[in-house]
Amino acid sequence: MKRRTLFVIAFIIFLIPFLLAVPLIEFVNPTPTNNTFTTNRSIEINISIIEQNLNETIYNWNGTNYTLYNDSLILMYNLDNLSSLGENDTFIVNTRSNYNGTWNGSATRIADYGANSSGKYGGDFRFDGKDDFINLSTIPVPISFMSKGLYTDI
Repeated sequence: MKRRTLFVIAFIIFLIPFLLAVPLIEFVNPTPTNNTFTTNRSIEINISIIEQNLNETIYNWNGTNYTLYNDSLILMYNLDNLSSLGENDTFIVNTRSNYNGTWNGSATRIADYGANSSGKYGGDFRFDGKDDFINLSTIPVPISFMSKGLYTDI
């Protein structure tokens, strides 16, 4: 067999898993099962997607597309201290680009208190209002975020 033929065969064998790879998509609790009838005016749909190169997620409901995730998203922080992402007690990974962050001062993850976290995905931080901040590096775009105030009579 010629060298060129071996190279082509090896190249094809190497490429096949990448070309045939499909995302793992799973509907998880509390998503209603197929053919569920409900009189509720709303339902929760929870979809788990495992895809190494996810570029876009569009949800289609009754012919209307709702873009949930695409390349216009600049920041995506889990705030869950996931070592599998490279996060630790001071480093926060942005899963969309290079704008990783560090948290400073005495900002503490709520989970560190042993309490139930009220964050969207279980990750959130408590700031005392004195010296706490999350440094997001230099980001040339406006940022919005969810926050929940905690009022205590001082």
